[in-house]
Amino acid sequence: MSQTTYLRRNIGIIAHIDAGKTTVTERILYNTHKISRMGNVHDGTATMDYLPEEQNRGITISAAMSECSWNGYYFQIIDTPGHIDFIIEVERSLRVLDGAIGVFCCVKGVEAQSETVWQQSKTHKIPKIIFLNKIDRQGADFTLALKSLEKNLSIIPVSIVIANGSGEDFKSLYHVINQTRLEFVSGEDSEICLEHALNEDEKSFLSPWRDKLFEQLCDVDEDFLAQYIDCEDIANETIHALLRKHTLLENIVPVFIGSALNNQGIQPLLDAVIAYLPAPEEKKLPVLFNRETGRKYDFKGAVEESFLGFIFKIVYHRGNKEYLFRMYAGSLQTGDLVYNVSQKQKLTIESISRLHANSREEIDSVLAGDLVALQISGNVKTGDTISVCGAEGVLEEIRKFSPVLFVAVSADVDDEDRMREALSRYVEEDPSLFFIVDETTGENILSGMGDLHIQVILERLKREEKILITATTPEVVYYTTVMSEGIARGKFENQAISDVKSEIVLRMYPRSRGEGNSIFFSCERVAESAEIFLVVEETINEYLCAGKINKYAVEDVGIVVEECMASSADNFLGLQTAIIAALYDFFRTQELVILEPWMNVIVSVRDEFVGDVVHLLGSVGAKIENMYEKEESIKIESLAKLSSLFDFSVKLRSVTKGRGSFSMSFAHFIEKKSNN
Repeated sequence: MSQTTYLRRNIGIIAHIDAGKTTVTERILYNTHKISRMGNVHDGTATMDYLPEEQNRGITISAAMSECSWNGYYFQIIDTPGHIDFIIEVERSLRVLDGAIGVFCCVKGVEAQSETVWQQSKTHKIPKIIFLNKIDRQGADFTLALKSLEKNLSIIPVSIVIANGSGEDFKSLYHVINQTRLEFVSGEDSEICLEHALNEDEKSFLSPWRDKLFEQLCDVDEDFLAQYIDCEDIANETIHALLRKHTLLENIVPVFIGSALNNQGIQPLLDAVIAYLPAPEEKKLPVLFNRETGRKYDFKGAVEESFLGFIFKIVYHRGNKEYLFRMYAGSLQTGDLVYNVSQKQKLTIESISRLHANSREEIDSVLAGDLVALQISGNVKTGDTISVCGAEGVLEEIRKFSPVLFVAVSADVDDEDRMREALSRYVEEDPSLFFIVDETTGENILSGMGDLHIQVILERLKREEKILITATTPEVVYYTTVMSEGIARGKFENQAISDVKSEIVLRMYPRSRGEGNSIFFSCERVAESAEIFLVVEETINEYLCAGKINKYAVEDVGIVVEECMASSADNFLGLQTAIIAALYDFFRTQELVILEPWMNVIVSVRDEFVGDVVHLLGSVGAKIENMYEKEESIKIESLAKLSSLFDFSVKLRSVTKGRGSFSMSFAHFIEKKSNN
């Protein structure tokens, strides 16, 4: 491992909304001297929340990147949103990160969206550490928060920094391994963390925590267990090494505590990023696969010129299209010729920039482990793989999320074209946003992950494009799918160009709920097969998403291309026509079902209102899954169809006299019953 690469850390800050993650990020940037003044989220002055829509609401909407240095190590940081409507921002950030800091509130513990993003990070095998925030808030309880982590996340939380007292009784922080009391004092341009020796009372207070840390290490490491039983003197360096080993293996999660708002506990957290989270080269390179055959294999970077990178996001910055890019192997320079393996096109790197929130610093080259913004000449999409000319393997694309709400939007006649152009750009930036023009009615249909998601887009249109938009009331997005396997055949003979025939045979079959659509080739490779594959894939995907089947998009269908005959003599127009004909005839003759979105609904209420809330949930057709006591309230977990929840918040306030709260997140699509 090169020393330069080892001294890097690529980390994300993940959390439920209002847990304080953007404040944690702000304090990290301040204490590492990246910024000279600490901003605050609720004042609209946080560095990473630079969009007006974020500043006005006091929430993060778009994942933002920055960089800083700490004790000779270089950090690249992505601050992610906490609201469920912007889950795509979390997903594509986690795809390119090596480690993460999970931020949790000492008052509320683990909340619904916290569990969601935690599971996302586990899917991507990302080692994590935890920062328990807001220890000085009224109602904070360090012990209960730890129990919440263990129970709801199914982890072994290992306390490294602990608190003496919580809420109004909060006194100080202690480092369990170093056996010191921590004091945070204001320096000239950052907070300074001082460590003090313990008095006898403090040693007695800390001793059980240190014993518990040793016991947790014994549970995951047999060698350490033998050493501990032999009563050997265990050096701090050994403890740190074991914590690092088992954090990287995801056997344990080190836990730190503090108050980000008051800048307490941030320095030990920064030390932990270095001590316990991986360098880029400690993470295994992601697997490549052949899109035509589905065969998976490892990247072979033996040739010095080999490189591998991934486009994980598109942004428009000051009128220029930029591609946020993770370099996995090799290096690139401005002016280099590269190959878009996903689109089978040669491209030129026009510029490379490092990001700090909304500002850019142009650089000459990008190295393995870097997260940068590229400007590129050529056709590039989110999820594309960039490598050397002739490469065939692509990285897995970013997980797709299906919209659950839609509105019809309109503007003045003079502004309609500009509105459509702007919405097309927003869709390019955000794959969880959909925009189509209904072929029958001419309506502009905008679909998103929730009401807030759509509101933000409409506000951007007004602010950025100066367009006054009228939108209908949000409605639920329904999908359709097939119930049985079948064959779709399409044929087209171009009369204008002799001997040019196109033919396609597709095997269509239902997939399990939530698996989405898939396309694979089983036919023999032919000349121009790479170009043919792209035409087939794009044509099928456009047809499935365009709402052509009784105005519904198609979900959870697998497609195997068994036969394909085409020619580029007509720019594959004949092939496109054959595909559309095949799909049209297939869906016209199939038994189809309608799918509707169901949501996870978690209600938090006082015991005296439980009966009323259970009755309310029953009245909207919810299925109660679990009920338990948590922090002096009752949590009721349930599943309910989205169409029944539009006025749920009003009804909940009514039956609980304003003392109930709830959170909602997408669960899955379920077949819609005819009487719904």
